[in-house]
Formats: sequence, C-alpha cells, structure tokens
Amino acid sequence: GVGLAPMERERREADKDVYLHLLMVYLRKDGGAKGPGVRAGDCDLSPALSLLSNHFACMDPVKVMEVLPQDIPVVQIQSYLGKVMRHLDSQRRSMQISHQLLKVHYANLSYRETQLKIDQQSDIAKVPALSKHMPVKRRSEPIDLSEHESECDVHYIRHICDSHVVLQFVVKNRVEGQRMEDVRVKLFIDNDSYELVDEIPLQALPYNSTGSCYVVLKTFQTVGTISTSFSCELQFETLRKESMMGAPRIYSDSVTLSNIELSTSD
Repeated sequence: GVGLAPMERERREADKDVYLHLLMVYLRKDGGAKGPGVRAGDCDLSPALSLLSNHFACMDPVKVMEVLPQDIPVVQIQSYLGKVMRHLDSQRRSMQISHQLLKVHYANLSYRETQLKIDQQSDIAKVPALSKHMPVKRRSEPIDLSEHESECDVHYIRHICDSHVVLQFVVKNRVEGQRMEDVRVKLFIDNDSYELVDEIPLQALPYNSTGSCYVVLKTFQTVGTISTSFSCELQFETLRKESMMGAPRIYSDSVTLSNIELSTSD
C-alpha cells in the first residue's frame, strides 16, 4: 500500500504467500499434483473457493489464476473475480487520491519554504551576505519606483553603513498566476562616486507576495556634496507555456523603474 513502512510491506507479502500456499494445499488430491497440473474434477473445490471468497484481498490474483485448474468453470470463480476487480479498482482510486494529496502536501510545503525565505530576506539583518556591511547607521523612508499600472510595485530603502550604501528593493508581484524568479534590480552606474559591490537577488516571488532584493554600493570620500541619479530596471524570469501540450519555457523579463537619487551627504 501507499506509505507503508518496509517491514509492514514485507509482512503483508508474507501473508499473501501463506494464503496462496493454503490454496495450493486445498487443490491437491491425495498429496498429488497441484496447480495447473490439477483438473477441476480431481479435487474438492469448495474449500478453495471459500478461501478465495473470504481472503481475496490477501492473495496476488495473477498467482491465483496460475494455481487454479485450467479447466475450472468460469461461473465457479465469477464471484471471486468480481470481488478482486472491485478491490483493485478501489486500490487504484485510493492511490490516485494519495497521489493528489502528496502533490498538495508538496505544493504547500514548497510554498511555505518560499515564504520563509522571502520573509527572512526581507529583514536586512537576516541576510548573511550583508552581515559584513553591518551595522546600519541610518536609513531612508521607502521611496516608490514603480510606474502607475505596472505589473509590480517597487520601492526602495537606502541603508547607510560605514563605507557602503545598501539599497533594499521591496517588490510586490501583482500578476495573477505569475511566479517571478531570480528577481533583481539592475543599476546603471556611470560615475565614480559609487562602485557596485554586490547584487543579492530574490530566488522566487509568487503572485501577491512581497519580497526584497539588494544592491550594495561602495562609497568614496568626496569634496562637497555630490548628487547622483541612476537609471534602473527590475529584472526577473518567468515560466510560460506556449501551448497546453508544450513544456514550460523560461523567459527573461524586465520593467523600467524611476531613477534612483543618491547623495554623498546621505
């Protein structure tokens, strides 16, 4: 059966062998031939038919048919065959249900794992790759970057550290049925005030979930205050099916965001 421990499966298989051996004993006549070599008229079928009727679920039906006399009238085993077919059909339905339940359990566990990763990465203090830049000295309020009617809501928070700026991009997936993967924000840096040090993407972002990805910039000493504007875009991958029968393919996508404003006085 589905989900049985190995020892339990072995015990049930041993039980089947016991009942099959007993059936073979019933089909002997005076200790003589048994199985296919026996004829229906050479033995009393009553004990064998009673055993089949009462313990049909405990024997392999294929082995039973091999053991029964080849000339046994079908009408005599019709009841047994009917019980076996109904039992097998019930087992088939049970296995289908178990399979569906396993799929549901797997999907639920996978979703909970993804949400746990999203929640942990949304807390800058819990992102291992950022620990070397801690502590955060100060941070900005959230600043919106997404355009109206965009498929994603994006805002960012500036975390100011000793010699780095950590940009936290908070992304909400608003496209129903779409699972975003490898979610990141690409910064287009074209000046010497900042140097890109690291990008920390978000592994997965299901529909209606909110998660964070990060960009780490190294800052340099400057004379006076320098304000800089960076263009940027949200980049991610999605799985799409071209047709009902086709296998899903990975597509890269991007969304243009508003510019990011940074100042050396932050």
